[in-house]
Amino acid sequence: MDFNLIMIVLGFMLVCWQLRIQRRSHALQAMFALDGRWHSPEMVRARQAVCIRNTAEVIPLEGEEDFVARFFEDLGSYVYRGSLPLPFVWTTYSYEIDHYWTILEPAILRLRTETGDPTFFGLFERLKRRSDRSGRRRLCWLLIRHKRWKQAFRLEHLPIDRDRFKREELRMVRFCLENTLCPSNGELPEV
Repeated sequence: MDFNLIMIVLGFMLVCWQLRIQRRSHALQAMFALDGRWHSPEMVRARQAVCIRNTAEVIPLEGEEDFVARFFEDLGSYVYRGSLPLPFVWTTYSYEIDHYWTILEPAILRLRTETGDPTFFGLFERLKRRSDRSGRRRLCWLLIRHKRWKQAFRLEHLPIDRDRFKREELRMVRFCLENTLCPSNGELPEV
């Protein structure tokens, strides 16, 4: 009798272990698919257009801006539903999440007030907040590990330099397009 119970428990543990491995494998496959989408020629050109445009005034959320915002909305949806673990997403996209939210936030807020629907791109906003919390937590533990206690408990949100991000992103986009990392390499417009 005890042997059967032991075998049932071991079988259950193996099934749980297999499910955990399958979930991680699925998350990695999804991250690779998202990375392919992020570096697709259409997305690279959209990212370029978003960074070139003057965002001093509130631009409408159309075309390229909408395309980029929808990518992050989908990413937020995957994290919200538990399909992708936040640490995977944070490690890969936290820098982009922070900066593209900062660039697109005025247009998203304008869209929400014009339509009267506060849920537009809500999962993108939620992803931004969760990414911020995760980043602060990681930085806090890093500071504590290095015995910098005072800094760890006075963490504030770091300022985001839009212009620096745009320069870096345009450099990355140019590199992707010039080095045929995107399958259909085309001419770059002058910046």
